[in-house]
Amino acid sequence: MRRLSVLCVVLGIAVAAAGCACQRPCGTSVGAFGPVEAGGNVVSAAYRIADAMAGNLRDPVGPDRTILVATFVDVNDLTKSSPFGRIFGEHVASRLAQKGYRVMELKLRQNSIFMENTKGEFLLSRDVKDVSTTHNAWAVVVGTYAASSDRAYVSARMVRAADGVVIGASDGAVLMSPRALAAMIPWE
Repeated sequence: MRRLSVLCVVLGIAVAAAGCACQRPCGTSVGAFGPVEAGGNVVSAAYRIADAMAGNLRDPVGPDRTILVATFVDVNDLTKSSPFGRIFGEHVASRLAQKGYRVMELKLRQNSIFMENTKGEFLLSRDVKDVSTTHNAWAVVVGTYAASSDRAYVSARMVRAADGVVIGASDGAVLMSPRALAAMIPWE
């Protein structure tokens, strides 16, 4: 009888542990802490998204590998950004650099990346191999955002430049005041 009780306890623990296991494909985590949601602090939200993305990389990014971070764009029009998209990308780049990644400053290199003084750095070419060759980049971080009535939803992906495969990703939301949401209006 005691053996049966021990067996039931062990099986119960095994079932409970299996129920707590990851129920999504590896590499699709939104971060070890759950979905990113910062109460109006854009810097904190960008840092948490960068941390989560770096924390679930499927392919390690060594210190000798260069990363480019593009301006985040409006999910409804991938050719447009806003002050929010530009600064969010800047904060993600800063955080990756703080974590020891080799992040190239795009404002210093202008070949094959479309740049407008007030709009940011857009990767016009979907040919990431071209971007990789021109800028000697191993990976590119791209992102989109969308606004709702009270928050911004942000999605970031690190893409391996050699083949366009997403090697890390993170999503989140930032609670925003109506005034802050105005910063999400795309530039014309």
